[in-house]
Amino acid sequence: MVQVARGDVMSKVVIEVSPEVRIGAVITTDSVDRLHLEVGAQAVAIIKATEVIVGRG
Repeated sequence: MVQVARGDVMSKVVIEVSPEVRIGAVITTDSVDRLHLEVGAQAVAIIKATEVIVGRG
């Protein structure tokens, strides 16, 4: 399931992988529109190891 917080230029997208695991990214709002991402949609996250930021929640 997808959550989207739209901005004028950049938007935050959160994909719920499981009830306890979420992956978030900031992408351009144009990309959100091009991918037709909206709240409740299904999406796939592709992770490139050199682009991952890990933190404690």
